[in-house]
Amino acid sequence: MGVSTVSRADLAEILRVSLPTVDSWIRRGLPVAKKGGRGRAYEFDLADVIQWRVDQAEAGVAAERDVIDFEEARARKTTAEAEIAEADARQRRGELVEIDTVAELLEQKLSTVRLRMLAVPSKVAPRVATLRSVPKVRRVLEDEFADVLDELSSGDEFAAGATERERERRARKAGR
Repeated sequence: MGVSTVSRADLAEILRVSLPTVDSWIRRGLPVAKKGGRGRAYEFDLADVIQWRVDQAEAGVAAERDVIDFEEARARKTTAEAEIAEADARQRRGELVEIDTVAELLEQKLSTVRLRMLAVPSKVAPRVATLRSVPKVRRVLEDEFADVLDELSSGDEFAAGATERERERRARKAGR
């Protein structure tokens, strides 16, 4: 044997493993300088064996990283599923509505307010025509605009409308 080659028994002793471990490594691809058998001893190039063990260790770390990544992915999936279930439950209780429902109701609400604002001049003109003081005219206008803005800010009917629309949407969806 050369200086850098060792026998199977020497390899086991150098690496402090059993002979069956060396045999297992051979089956898994441990580089062999000369095959043994029928009375001939295996020979291993120690530098090749050390490099193979380093490669195996690195592959083990990479596999461990993959397992950690898989575990992290599974945890994220579980969290996402729990969040979806919670959102579904909140939607069934009427605590959440779809953005399309909100957009539709908001569009209707703003359209109503727009119409009311456009109607202000014709509604208040007859009342302010007889008034002789600016403060009285201002008061009439302020009252009218306050009524329109109150309608815009009333959230109860908006929330009730959103909840009702969500029920209708779910009923249509369930009927399909």
